[in-house]
Amino acid sequence: MELVKPSLDLESAFADFYDDFAQKDVENAEYYSPGKKDFPSYVQRLSDEAKGINLPEGYVPCSHFWLVNDESVIMGAIRVRHNIDNEFLTLEAGHIGYDIAPSRRKKGHGKLCSNSL
Repeated sequence: MELVKPSLDLESAFADFYDDFAQKDVENAEYYSPGKKDFPSYVQRLSDEAKGINLPEGYVPCSHFWLVNDESVIMGAIRVRHNIDNEFLTLEAGHIGYDIAPSRRKKGHGKLCSNSL
């Protein structure tokens, strides 16, 4: 497994990742729904976010990575915020956020994801 930057060649894998959330973790699926609706724009948005470009109000620059296995399945996603200069991020979110696909949870992937940084 490896952490990779979001890319257009993982569109099918991302669709499966999103569908896993939509079926088993509806509350968190909404975060990934823009990628399901318009994948190229979503990947561009994540790239821009890492560069601090076109950030919505309250957002900070943030690098995104996907945990991908040898079969090109997206097992999880990790976000590394470059700074946490607002109250919500300082008190609630922190520098690192991650999600493991619901069907891949409780198998140590989150630990692997955090150790890969």
